[in-house]
Amino acid sequence: MSLTERQVEWKKQRARLEREVRVLVVDGDRAVSKRLDDVLFRSRIPARSVGSAEQALSLVGREHYALMVCAEQLPGMSGLALIENVRRDHPDVDVVLAISPETSAQLVARALELGVADVVTRPEQDDVDIAPQLREAARRHVDRRMRAQLLGQLRSVLEKLQEERRQQATVELDQRLMAYKETLGNFDRVLTIEHAESELRGLSENLHLDGLKVEIAENIGEAEMRLARGSVFVVVIDVTHDIELLEPLLGRIRDADPHVEIVLTARDFGVDAMVAAKHANVAITSPWPPSSMSLLLRRVRELLRRSRRERLIDNLFAELYRETHRVEHGELPQADDPRFVEFRRIIGLGRVLSADPSNWRGVNPEEAAEHLDEVLTDVLDSLDSTDAAPKPKPPPRERKTDSGAERREHARVLESQFVRFRREGASTSRLATIGDLSEGGIFIRTTALLRSGTELEVDFNAQYGGNAYLVRCHAEVAWVARDERSTNMGPGFGVRFVDPPEDVVGLLKNIVHNRDGEAKKPAKG
Repeated sequence: MSLTERQVEWKKQRARLEREVRVLVVDGDRAVSKRLDDVLFRSRIPARSVGSAEQALSLVGREHYALMVCAEQLPGMSGLALIENVRRDHPDVDVVLAISPETSAQLVARALELGVADVVTRPEQDDVDIAPQLREAARRHVDRRMRAQLLGQLRSVLEKLQEERRQQATVELDQRLMAYKETLGNFDRVLTIEHAESELRGLSENLHLDGLKVEIAENIGEAEMRLARGSVFVVVIDVTHDIELLEPLLGRIRDADPHVEIVLTARDFGVDAMVAAKHANVAITSPWPPSSMSLLLRRVRELLRRSRRERLIDNLFAELYRETHRVEHGELPQADDPRFVEFRRIIGLGRVLSADPSNWRGVNPEEAAEHLDEVLTDVLDSLDSTDAAPKPKPPPRERKTDSGAERREHARVLESQFVRFRREGASTSRLATIGDLSEGGIFIRTTALLRSGTELEVDFNAQYGGNAYLVRCHAEVAWVARDERSTNMGPGFGVRFVDPPEDVVGLLKNIVHNRDGEAKKPAKG
């Protein structure tokens, strides 16, 4: 079967899956159930209605349903309890929560945490149109099933090649997949937008302590420039003061980077804001301050892992298709090849990127075959499982300089405050920690190393006499420590303040003198 014939078959296969979509409507109000049935009938989606959670659980266990549309209030077991049961025991069933105007924000937040596919307005009147949202939920369900079936078919094409050609194809495919992993890197870069009234400073510092690379933008304009370069994977925004402008704000972020994961925090999330966030594919909405900072950090890290895996899976499918195309046509298809574009549309590929050829590595056929088989089996078994945390890359190599830790001019004391630093001309800043400080400069602990002579702005709080004083200085990188062997504080760089204000010099001199004197006091007893 040629590739063109195979794509015709794939279209038929998708159409067949679309015809197999069935929806279970769970609502205790017969009038509402009738309206939902009519909406689905007009969309040509078969549906069945039941009036209680207990009936729904019985049917889901015996029959196949792609979607379940569930009201929040049901006789007997609540809608939220039903969602929790279905998401736990039948993860292939996508759940849509139908809410009323009286629904609380807390209930919607809990439903989103449980993984509902969408939140729609319960059609208590005839003028409520939720057909587009239900059709979209059905499309996403078909995408997932289509991918699972297509992966097995593409895999079989390679397995049927002659031994020598299969080895060559396997090595080349494995090289490209490994290059994608290297291109994505550690996938641990987070951008927080902290305008003047934002309250995210504590979250940024905790994300940094959790091992993520955090950058800070002061407004949406700076964030857009950073996102457009494609080097950020999660953006965190405090929308407490911008809740009325949420939709245009999310639109600007999506225009800058369609695939970035979004985390929203706010003092008071209303139902409308949470629903708008869900429709904009916001990954996490969290009240501020969060009920558990550790839980929020864990959700952000899990989001990064899941997003990285989804991007790798999209590229896995693209590369399997490209290799199949090479087998039959003798060359790889271009990105704008109509058949390649159609293939991506058929299974909903959105995150196909260009792998950096410099990241290709040499492998022998046996290793490549073993690795590729492991990847394909893993993805085929569960497209939704989380990827293992990637190993961190070593910090970039830096040239040696004439100055270093042993040549520092001023007395210094250990410090552990957070510091924000920004290269001159850069639109965003990074978050790190201070290793030590003196009246003349500080040591910044970070793996985001800068070259000696780089000019930057630093911003940190200095603690003295029970008070915190904001210190802002222009500085330059004086020396670089590539690893822990250079200092006892880990990788980072020493910065020298450039023309610091006299009050800053006096403050830091007092801090050093005070702490140095305390350290030299003899122990009592």
